[in-house]
Amino acid sequence: MSFFFPNKSKCSICQLAIEEYKDAVLLGYIEADAYPELLKYARSFAHRHCFNNWSNNQDFIDASFSLVKNYNNQSTNIIGPYLSIDKNDNILRIKDYYSIFEFEIRVEDLGEIRNNFNLLISDELDSINFNDWNISKKETEYILQQVNENTIIDEIHISLNRFEEIIQFLNESDT
Repeated sequence: MSFFFPNKSKCSICQLAIEEYKDAVLLGYIEADAYPELLKYARSFAHRHCFNNWSNNQDFIDASFSLVKNYNNQSTNIIGPYLSIDKNDNILRIKDYYSIFEFEIRVEDLGEIRNNFNLLISDELDSINFNDWNISKKETEYILQQVNENTIIDEIHISLNRFEEIIQFLNESDT
C-alpha cells in the first residue's frame, strides 16, 4: 500500500516532491507480463500533470485497463473505453482508468445522480454535489473536487468529452 506524505512523497516520473494530495495521482496496478518496463511505476504516486504529459501515459493506461479486462470478476462490468463499474451489495464503484479516478454511488441514489449529471451536461445546473464530491463545469473541462469539512482533498480536471462519455456509459448501463 502506498502512503502519501505532503512535500515528502516523490513523483515516480519527475522524482520531485509532491506538495499536496490533490496534485497527485496514485497509479494503479498493471498487467506486468505485457508491460514489464512500466512495473516500477505501478502503485506509485505521480504529479497528475506529469502523468498527463508523460510519454508512457497511454501505455500505462493500457497496462492498467488490460489487467482489469483480463482478470475481470463477475461483479465488474466493463462499460466503455477505460471505464468499469464494480457492483458490491448496494454500492457502485465507477472507475475511470484513463483519468485515474473513482467514486462510489449507492444504488438507491443512482437515478437522482444520473438525472443531476444530465442536468449538469445540459447546463441546467452549474454544479452538483453527492457524497463528498462537488462537480462543476467550466469552459473546457469538468472539475471534480472531493471535499472533507470544507477542505479540498482531491481535485481532478476531466475534459468535457471524456466526462460526457462517462455519463453516457453510465446512462446506458443496466446497473
